[in-house]
Amino acid sequence: MTRVSKQIFWGTAGTLAAIFPAILWAHVEGPDARHSGAPGDATFSCADIGQCHTALENGGPVNHYGGNVTATFSTGSTYKPGGGPITITVLATDPVNTSFGFQMTARLDSDQMNGQAGYFVPGANQLVMCDYLSVQYMDTPEPAPNSCGPNMIDGSPSIEFVEHSFPKGSFPQSTPYTFTWMPPATNVGPVHFYVAGNVVNDNQNADAGDHVYTNSYVLTPAAALPAPTILSGGIGNAASYTADLAPGSLVSIFGTNVGSAQVDAQTVPFGTTLGGVGVKINGIDAPIRDVFPAGAYPFINAQVPFEVLSSGQTSATVPVTISVNGVQSNAQQVKIVTQAPAIFTIPSGSGNAVLVNLKDYSIAAPTGSIPGLTTHPIARGQTAFFYVTGLGAMMPPVADGDGGGTTVHNVVNAPVVMVGGITAPGVTAAQAPGYPGVYQVNMTIPANAQTGGAVSLQIQSADGSVTSAAKISTVAIQ
Repeated sequence: MTRVSKQIFWGTAGTLAAIFPAILWAHVEGPDARHSGAPGDATFSCADIGQCHTALENGGPVNHYGGNVTATFSTGSTYKPGGGPITITVLATDPVNTSFGFQMTARLDSDQMNGQAGYFVPGANQLVMCDYLSVQYMDTPEPAPNSCGPNMIDGSPSIEFVEHSFPKGSFPQSTPYTFTWMPPATNVGPVHFYVAGNVVNDNQNADAGDHVYTNSYVLTPAAALPAPTILSGGIGNAASYTADLAPGSLVSIFGTNVGSAQVDAQTVPFGTTLGGVGVKINGIDAPIRDVFPAGAYPFINAQVPFEVLSSGQTSATVPVTISVNGVQSNAQQVKIVTQAPAIFTIPSGSGNAVLVNLKDYSIAAPTGSIPGLTTHPIARGQTAFFYVTGLGAMMPPVADGDGGGTTVHNVVNAPVVMVGGITAPGVTAAQAPGYPGVYQVNMTIPANAQTGGAVSLQIQSADGSVTSAAKISTVAIQ
């Protein structure tokens, strides 16, 4: 372990402070310890005199300028004693400035001033600082319990701080900082996280243009839950819930004890953990869209990783497992094929296809049949699109959990669409922009299509091996 005392540097540099105060205040390489806003830290957090980029007489009061600093935790508001690492993301925003630095600490509820809780493992452009009475140390990144060690003077516990770190003369980043925190091995009660963010104007001087914000969060020990289980036959695509799955499909996994709280992915790409829940398909971490642990049929929606089939494979039977707060479920086997298309409907599973009329962007359903949406039958010969899952590989490829961005990602092999049993012309298919696991299929209603309020819409894989069932999804045609 390598430690370097920042106190030594600042002590010898003290005579320069009056001449070059900005050198001390422009802490692009990270502030000294105890400037997170936690109990026992500096009175004004990052805004006290000589720390970060601002002082009260220069930058003004903390939390005053309409911005904020926030932290998100991969397990929500809980931690599992002795569990795996929790990913933390810190973001500071301001109406004017964009670049920012931060400092965070984790404290025991029973001793918020000096009670260290767990330990941090820093990420990119970060370091961990250790506090030994009035001496502060920089710690090299190392994933070891209590990496700061005891106070060298009296043997008492030391406090860790994770913070930004950039070379002098550079600028902090404007994108979020991500790092991990390892929970304590035993139940220590609630853990308080304190974070301070300094959103700066990039002039490397302490002035009124730099704005400091603070925040705090509490994680409570996760209640012990029974081990999660996957129901026999409880794995199917998220459109029709049938067992057909392909690489890139959205999959619904039904079971018991599938999570501690309902949680939905808030950003794209989807992460591979959500609310303490993880999914593995053929041993590969799957991106997770949402977790629904309550109700009569608890389930998880995730995406089958594209790499679940090896190069050249056309099918394989693979295991699926879920984990909740580090506790793993039983494994269920599921068959994966190159394409297994299924159509999204309202209501889910079986109903009116979400087929959008390109003439007026209405849904091709009987007039007034879907509350909150404009619906009416679509005319024969009209172009439209609808949403499916299970069309497999695309070119250019799309990463697991990603929505494809602004690039058009066409499926490698276009499917066949049938309207009332008649093959539809003009079929193309691609990633639905911004919706991981969902494909948009464009087509034209056949000129000789059957009319009526519930005409069957089916989709078939390019090789003809998988066809969605008749009457599971329908459309209204006039």
